[in-house]
Amino acid sequence: MPGKKARQPEQMLAKVQRRRSRVLIAVVVVMSLVGVWTVLAYSGAFNSASGEKGSKKQPVSTASFASPSKEYIYAGGRLVATEEPAAATPPYQGSHDGAGCNTISGWAWDPNNPSGTVSVDVYDGTSTLLGTVAANLYREDLLNVLNSAYHGFSFSVPSTIKNNQPHSITVKFAGTSTGLSNTPRTITCSGAATAYQGFHDAAGCNTIAGWAWDQNDPYGTIDVDIYDGTTVIAKVPATQYRPDLASAGIGNGYHGFSFLTPANLKNNQPHSITVKVSGTNISLGNTPRTITCSGAAPIYQGYHDATSCNTISGWAWDRNDPNMPVNVAIYDNGTLLGVITALQFRQDLLNAGIGNGYHGFSFATSLSSGSHTITVKFSGTSTKLAQTDQQVSCP
Repeated sequence: MPGKKARQPEQMLAKVQRRRSRVLIAVVVVMSLVGVWTVLAYSGAFNSASGEKGSKKQPVSTASFASPSKEYIYAGGRLVATEEPAAATPPYQGSHDGAGCNTISGWAWDPNNPSGTVSVDVYDGTSTLLGTVAANLYREDLLNVLNSAYHGFSFSVPSTIKNNQPHSITVKFAGTSTGLSNTPRTITCSGAATAYQGFHDAAGCNTIAGWAWDQNDPYGTIDVDIYDGTTVIAKVPATQYRPDLASAGIGNGYHGFSFLTPANLKNNQPHSITVKVSGTNISLGNTPRTITCSGAAPIYQGYHDATSCNTISGWAWDRNDPNMPVNVAIYDNGTLLGVITALQFRQDLLNAGIGNGYHGFSFATSLSSGSHTITVKFSGTSTKLAQTDQQVSCP
């Protein structure tokens, strides 16, 4: 059958082509099923990681989920794992300076973000949170140590722990387990009524200064509110050491305050400055005081008169603000000892025409054994008094 033989190769070729088509279709189907299975598997993993059931609307081409250390991204048919760098712990610094029956005080900051504000958590014991407070109050000593003043904090002691029982107060950087230096501190408070006293010593174009305390809490501290007219311009802790207060029996002497006169008050207009015990309507003695400031640059003059192992003394003033005091910062071998307001009366200064004579200072100290270099500067500046960098050797 010649005709049949002639057609056999054609039939065989057609048969082979049909088989190839079937195989190709099968391969395509299998590959499609594998692809669908892969997408669904990864999609399900993502949904289970996020706590959701598989959603048909999940955009698998951009699906992702995070573990504590990795981020998984499904894109282009593959998983990419990228390590997340560990979050850097801010290098916080701070000190728990005081704890009394009115306030719990200190300072805290992040030196990598000096214009930012750090908060602190205050605990009774180590685990009972009393509250959280921002460290954003002005402190003149910080201006001279950190070159940034607004990092003080003051937390009002709650009445619940004024129960004649000792309480260990711990202060930590907010949201961490890291305590400030000098924490904890113990207080025992009776809940006795407060007996506030204070005096508004000065208001000038450099500083607003005075002192305030609670007689019933002589070694604790309180805060003051400073007003321009009826507007509060600052809350300031009265924690600055003043030897005159210590000599007068005003607690341990750590009840002074000073506040840098704001630039917006130096506009050649009169401003009535009032100081009150913070959170009350109780005014300090000798308040209000009126200032009129031009904004002229200060002309500082001063002299570091003497240094001993117990006393550092001298005088300082601003010739452009002749009847108001300035602050000086005192350093021992480069470490701040304290800030003091130069407002002691000295007849020799008055006789020499140095303003009203109220520009002297005498800082009581107790220098440790060894050699000391004492430096006195105008507070908040690098300007030194004449005859400073005095040497003294103490037994």
